[in-house]
Amino acid sequence: MTTWAFWQAATWRAVRTFCQALTGLLVTSHVSSAFNAPWTDLIGASLLAGLTSLLMSVDRSTESSSAVVSDAAAVVPAAVVTPLSVTATCGDSLR
Repeated sequence: MTTWAFWQAATWRAVRTFCQALTGLLVTSHVSSAFNAPWTDLIGASLLAGLTSLLMSVDRSTESSSAVVSDAAAVVPAAVVTPLSVTATCGDSLR
């Protein structure tokens, strides 16, 4: 958490989160007439999302620095997935 690389990566993630939130809010505001918020509210909500991302990065760094992970714990077996038969509404069976 005290390195330049950490803060650079955390800031970059926060900026990306801000842009993603602002884009989503702008599209929602433009498409839906029921959601008509002023620009200041949209930017404020996006800044809050970016700040939350930055705080989550700090939280994750303190978690990972205090955790001890063994090599055996890093290997997780994959789950076995079996395909299911899906029936269409017209009665035809899809496979």
